[in-house]
Amino acid sequence: MITTDSPELTVPEPAAVPADAPVSAPSAYRNRLNPWCVVRLSSEPQSVTVARFRRRPEAEAHLRVLQAQVKGEFAIIFANQPQPES
Repeated sequence: MITTDSPELTVPEPAAVPADAPVSAPSAYRNRLNPWCVVRLSSEPQSVTVARFRRRPEAEAHLRVLQAQVKGEFAIIFANQPQPES
């Protein structure tokens, strides 16, 4: 729990989502709204998405902060997937 100065107000911490959890429809919709991804590059075959943004300048600003504070290699990608044809 996250507590504040006020003793009667406590905010629950967000629940962790497992990496292998299925993608729900609202999550897929949110991913389409935020196509610019900051990803962490690794020697693994798959990179890890760190954050998603609606605008490229926001992703670039986040990338600069990550490069200054976190060890590792990061990149920006545009990951807007086309709709499947019925």
